[in-house]
Amino acid sequence: MTSAELLAGRYRRVAVVGSGAMGRVWHCLDESGGNRAVAVKELHPHLVGDSDHVRRFEREALSAERVRHPNVAAVLGHGRERTPDGMLPYIVMEFVAGRNLAAHVHEFASGTISWRAQVLADIAEALHAAHRQKVVHRDVKPENIMITTEGRAKLTDFGIALADEHLNQRLTAVGYTVGSPAYMSPEQVGGEVVGLATDIYSLGVVGYWLLGGRLPFVGDSVAEAARARMTQDPPELPTTVPVNLRTTIMQALDREPSRRQASAKELATQLRGDLTALHVADPPKEEAPVLNPTLEIVHSDETPVAVHYLVEADPVLDGLVSPRQWGLAIGRRLSEGDDGATRLGVLLTGVAILLGIASGTGLFVLALMVQAAL
Repeated sequence: MTSAELLAGRYRRVAVVGSGAMGRVWHCLDESGGNRAVAVKELHPHLVGDSDHVRRFEREALSAERVRHPNVAAVLGHGRERTPDGMLPYIVMEFVAGRNLAAHVHEFASGTISWRAQVLADIAEALHAAHRQKVVHRDVKPENIMITTEGRAKLTDFGIALADEHLNQRLTAVGYTVGSPAYMSPEQVGGEVVGLATDIYSLGVVGYWLLGGRLPFVGDSVAEAARARMTQDPPELPTTVPVNLRTTIMQALDREPSRRQASAKELATQLRGDLTALHVADPPKEEAPVLNPTLEIVHSDETPVAVHYLVEADPVLDGLVSPRQWGLAIGRRLSEGDDGATRLGVLLTGVAILLGIASGTGLFVLALMVQAAL
């Protein structure tokens, strides 16, 4: 492939990994950076001649480049590439291997309350980092939260963010509101003053959906549901959600911005406190299900060649896809053991799982045999 076929002379397109109204995102290899995987977002070619779309697209790059945090998908740079359609703007971003929160929860619906509270706390920290740079995201929703293969939450898509001098402006001045209706704050819906509290409300909606299994406001139409939040309080979350966590989310959903958490940092602190309380208090049944392993030995010529460790009806382990996540879950099981033999058994089981994931060697079988003997 010649340099002319590379974006900006260095980014080789591998596959499209996402597409939206404004552009599409490519998985690329940076041939000037040791073939490092990156994500490159390009404006749709038919929008290159639209100055408003170009300005919004490049504002995303400028806003996101200022925000550096482990829970924010990093923007590495941006530029324009000459094409037959004109100067094509693009944004180079950290490549996040995983899926968005909506897709993740759809596939792993039994993720624990603790895990969900952790995701919310991490995104609150990400918003705090953005707010410190005077950037308001304005479009916090599950589709803009990525869950990596290691289980880390990352905030993405600053495409409609406001920064600096645009903060606390009335959106009706330009005749429209922006954002995703289901997650908009009342002030966004009404075209009122938009500030940091807007992101807190939107994350509260995400939290309500994540913990309660539904959106706080529904109606016969999107417009009806959006208007409801301007005059009504959301229904209480189910009692299966711990009371402290319910209180935190409901405060974030207050119609009056001044009664919400004073900052995203305060929201993160409350969520982490709620998370600590979950671990200290007697956990509900769904938080500490019994580990019920089943072994399935796959034979080739009557010789075991692979052992699959299957977990049945265990929300804590359901959806964990990396050795690190399995290790953390097994560590929790280890701390719950009542005696030395039980703890040693769980420890060896954890070692077996990690060895099995990493290498599939005979040590996996040996560790399980020892564990079974206990």
